[in-house]
Amino acid sequence: MGWTPLMQAARHGHLQVLQLLLNMGAAIDKQNKLGMTALHLASVSGHMGTIRALIDGGADYNILPSMTAGQVTPLMIAAQHGNDAVVRLYLDKGVSPNKCIPKTGITTLMFSAAGGNLSTAQILLDRYVDPNVTSAADLTALDVAVACHRPDIANFLQPKTTKQKKKGGGALAKLMSAAREGDVNKVQEIIFNEPQLAQRCNNDGATPLMLAAMCGHKQVAQILLQYGAYIDAQDHKNGWTALMQAIYHRQTDVAKFLIQCGADINIQTLQGYTAFYFASEMLDTDIIKMLVEAQ
Repeated sequence: MGWTPLMQAARHGHLQVLQLLLNMGAAIDKQNKLGMTALHLASVSGHMGTIRALIDGGADYNILPSMTAGQVTPLMIAAQHGNDAVVRLYLDKGVSPNKCIPKTGITTLMFSAAGGNLSTAQILLDRYVDPNVTSAADLTALDVAVACHRPDIANFLQPKTTKQKKKGGGALAKLMSAAREGDVNKVQEIIFNEPQLAQRCNNDGATPLMLAAMCGHKQVAQILLQYGAYIDAQDHKNGWTALMQAIYHRQTDVAKFLIQCGADINIQTLQGYTAFYFASEMLDTDIIKMLVEAQ
């Protein structure tokens, strides 16, 4: 994965080794194949000593999300892993908590929500982060928390989020809701009466299969595919597929299931990104390995 000795020392908090490598001229902002620097990796572990040493050594702590490498910021990494002291350090140094990853629109608060880190989310909101900001998939941090099964942070964000999806009353809307919630019995009931709904999409091009994938409901996805759901359907807004949704929301089991069912891993979004790009964005080595093996 292109790790340097400095990255290894930073990841595991070996301060003396890290300082020795810096004194020997190690490239402090060198990136591995996932676009991560030593400072990113130190932010995963939350080792304040190594983080301060890297910053004092000139590491770029205010790096912008990359348009090409899909790079997240050290602040996003720290928020995802709930390292509150590190989050405060970056914020106190002037790092903006409102930056998002280009194209996908993933924000620092969304990373915190995905990780289920309530105290981190509170820190971000105290710095005037807007919980109503949506990603390219039209998801708020609240939606991310729900999809990632983080009830504590979802309950925390719900009264603070004014932009919430309304439930419709039509059969398709009911199926979409049941797919999102993982209500297997309800999905079976609706599909049995109107099997064509498995192949339908809403006005945005989102399908029941996409919602099941993003929320990790493998059994629902299986039922929908049995009734003819188009596995490679793309939404109208960004061209995302069910596989991309599963990867984006870290639903590894569903992503693996979709690949086993023949999902096309080479389909591109409207912006030209593939499933591999999303796996790189989320720094999910298990899914990256799975995609490489599927090539």
